[in-house]
Amino acid sequence: MTMDGRVLADRYALGRLLGRGGMAEVFLATDRVLDRPVAVKVLGGWLANDRRFVERFRREALAAARISHPNLVAVFDAGSEGDIHFIVMEHVPGETLADVLRREGRIAPPRATQIASSVGDALATAHAAGIVHRDVKPANVMLMPDGRTKLMDLGIARGIEGESITRASSILGTAGYVSPEQARGEPVDHRSDIYSLGCVLYEMLTGRQPFEGDNPIAVAYQHVHDAPVPPASLEPSVPPALESVVLRAMEKDPQARFPSAADMVRVLDDGTAPISAIDATRPIPPVPTTPMPVVGATTTTSTAELARPTDRPPPRRWMVPMLIGVVVLALLGALAFALFGGDPPADGRAAVSPTRSVSASPTGSTSASPSSTPSASPDSVDAAAEAVRTVVADGVEADRISSHAEVEILKGLDDALEKYSEGDTDKAIEALEHLRDDVDELVGRDEIAHSQEQKLDKAIEDLEEQMFLASPPGDD
Repeated sequence: MTMDGRVLADRYALGRLLGRGGMAEVFLATDRVLDRPVAVKVLGGWLANDRRFVERFRREALAAARISHPNLVAVFDAGSEGDIHFIVMEHVPGETLADVLRREGRIAPPRATQIASSVGDALATAHAAGIVHRDVKPANVMLMPDGRTKLMDLGIARGIEGESITRASSILGTAGYVSPEQARGEPVDHRSDIYSLGCVLYEMLTGRQPFEGDNPIAVAYQHVHDAPVPPASLEPSVPPALESVVLRAMEKDPQARFPSAADMVRVLDDGTAPISAIDATRPIPPVPTTPMPVVGATTTTSTAELARPTDRPPPRRWMVPMLIGVVVLALLGALAFALFGGDPPADGRAAVSPTRSVSASPTGSTSASPSSTPSASPDSVDAAAEAVRTVVADGVEADRISSHAEVEILKGLDDALEKYSEGDTDKAIEALEHLRDDVDELVGRDEIAHSQEQKLDKAIEDLEEQMFLASPPGDD
């Protein structure tokens, strides 16, 4: 459905599309009553008839409208018109911090400090209202032409009620900036945002994220287990005091971080203030903590399982069906590392052996037991490949996959099938892994909707498994 020229509530005239996410589209619009530009977020048409999503969308507006701060994007209005549900927000000119970092590589320490301080001020206000942002990252920080900074998108925040104010299938948090406790699926509070802000400041100062890997699971694993390389080791111009702020904000233990965003801002604003001036042992202000629900899980995986080292090398990486939010990343990593052994592979990829099954004990713990390897045939590989093509065709027809993405996906699929037909199963599966990476990039460029991404991922996973099972013994 085209929205350009549509007028909502007899007031907001929609113009060009500004951006698209897994839950909604954002349009530049004109408020015809106040004669000013605004941004209108419209719930995706594929969710408009889902009462649950509509309610979450409404709650997002209510949560954001409760707070006001110069460094937060303001919410002006919200409403529904037929099957169109919308939120009217402040239109912020400028570019995102992510855009600036892509163009410039890194940002000088004084400017980086100023940006981090402004974001911290906005977070402090949100936290005081009982809201944890949960997705602090450069793409959600807008830099305005006049030098001001605006924090955007409380779309995955959790309010006092503890319900996720976002689309259930969207990633809760972004792997490059996710806190260890969020990656493990534990309850989080405002200190998780402090960790993410530390990651953003790290990237501004060094030009790279604290942890990098071939896939989100590998990155999330590092957030849980690995210490970041000190910023000054990568960029000598980083002042020691500023490096100390970054490293404290990124402590694995939430209790060791700054007690509040306001405390972090205070140290940032006074570059001469010693980090020790902030007492990490003093009581933490009460901010709601809410666990991340695991939807569709059939086993219980404890935090200890993600953290527990293992002693068998993992075989091959297989992706399990996606769960909700970044907890899926933590649980996948937990199952791969805790159940199937070994340190993480050299390329950081998690692995799950198809010859073992996972069962849950009456106490809720998980165990791995040998199981017989199911057989597959070339016909089953063909059927799985056709299933991928069907998902693509359905996505194109529903306008959830662009024509360019269709070409790229089918090209990658044909490449994998060609290698398989030549008898090189390993190369074929490697090509499918590259196809997964391509799909991730296309989702990031809004050429594939998040709803279709899950179907694609599952279809490609099934094809990988059929190829593996159909390969002759010893082909691995």
